[in-house]
Amino acid sequence: MATRKVLGNNNFSGFLLFAVGFAIAGVIALALARADTIQVPIEAESSTRQGLSISSDANASGGQYVEFDEYDAETWYGYEKPGPHNTGPRNKNGSAMTEAEKQSKLTHMTGSEVKSAMAAGQKLFENVYIHGGITNPEGGDNVTFRNFVIDVQGGYYAMKNCVGAPCSKNHVFEDGEIINIGSAALISNYTARRLNVHESNSDAFKVLSDDITIESSWWHHLGKGEGAHADGIQPAANTTAKNTVVKGNFCDMPSNATPNGYGAPYKTNRCLQGMSGTMDYLFEANWLNGGNYTMSCGDGIRLVNNRFGRDYQYGIITGTCEVNQGNVWDDTGEPI
Repeated sequence: MATRKVLGNNNFSGFLLFAVGFAIAGVIALALARADTIQVPIEAESSTRQGLSISSDANASGGQYVEFDEYDAETWYGYEKPGPHNTGPRNKNGSAMTEAEKQSKLTHMTGSEVKSAMAAGQKLFENVYIHGGITNPEGGDNVTFRNFVIDVQGGYYAMKNCVGAPCSKNHVFEDGEIINIGSAALISNYTARRLNVHESNSDAFKVLSDDITIESSWWHHLGKGEGAHADGIQPAANTTAKNTVVKGNFCDMPSNATPNGYGAPYKTNRCLQGMSGTMDYLFEANWLNGGNYTMSCGDGIRLVNNRFGRDYQYGIITGTCEVNQGNVWDDTGEPI
């Protein structure tokens, strides 16, 4: 009969003491050892320093450390700089539509067909390619356009919503492209988000009513018409419009007097053209570049935490803003 040998208490205690002693010895060895700091040398052939500064500290390696500044050239106060990648119609996976995809994936309608649908009570137009401007029927309030193209085909406005009285209100335009404009993309009672507005004979936006918001949009290649002096945003003369909010946009209007100008037939004047009357504008956290002067200021215009480019002809501001604070140069982040 086979005999089974069992590990006795004395043997087990000896084994345990050996294991504990081995572990303690390892810990002591690690504590006494001095490992060299890993260093990775990097030598840049050429570089520019933006968004950081070098400071001294006797306790830091080499006596210096890198301190990151509070701004970033492409992200600013929660907004990403608008451009072709984040404005205009999108695919389901979030990527920007190519020209071929706009033609093949969007439902094609005429401006007249949209007007009829609005008159019949339709409130949402999504994934559409609209040919020609829209004349909004009286009473067509609270309509949303989402993921769209409007080719105005040389007409005055993408939507002319002041036919009859009162003007229709509370229109939302999101993730769209508005092109081939006679005068301006939108004129009154609207919210515009992530729009790509270009190829205008004149301006990008008009402000003819209260409560207009323009956000995260990109306007560029304006002023194609003969004798044009394009403005990104133009109020009506003698305006009393209140609560115009302009945030996180890219006014991309380099003057042709600079090397970065778009050249003929495009002509620029200002990102905002001030007018007589009562102004009530908040321009905040935008990228503003170009024009003869980039901005017209006056009473009721608050210019806060914007990034200014240098592609202007004469200067960045003409007039005196009611509030002018936190604005910086886009290329350096230095205060203006």
